[in-house]
Amino acid sequence: MAHRLFVYGTLKRKFFNNRILLEFDSQFQAVYRSVDKWPMVVGRWGVPYLLPLKGNGHQITGEIWEVDDKGLEALDVLEGLAQGLYTRETIAVSPIENPAGVELAQAYVKTSVDNELLGLPYVETYSIEEHSEKYVPQADRPVDWHFLNHTS
Repeated sequence: MAHRLFVYGTLKRKFFNNRILLEFDSQFQAVYRSVDKWPMVVGRWGVPYLLPLKGNGHQITGEIWEVDDKGLEALDVLEGLAQGLYTRETIAVSPIENPAGVELAQAYVKTSVDNELLGLPYVETYSIEEHSEKYVPQADRPVDWHFLNHTS
């Protein structure tokens, strides 16, 4: 079964974790924007988070990908769904080329928010420049740090 997934961070084309989408033969559809405003912040290690505070922040720019069941399973592991770090929520999105065309897609949304994340500025887009400058892959982070034990 194909799932429509709205990605806004390291899963986008040319970003570090996009290789997972490609590994599962997921298909890029187009650049989209969230219909509603969402707070997105870039936390420790250059990781972008969509916070569960719909109605705040900006309309978020991202990409729609068609993902099969196995690909979605792999992404759920990456995002820590079983550990409660994220939920997959259905959100309204529209193509950049046709803002009036509202569609639904799933997006990974952080389950909880701490003061560190709340204190960060909201961004509309996680850019390749910011990603290249700040992102640290999990394997390159300090050995005593594990994403399942931290919020950012």
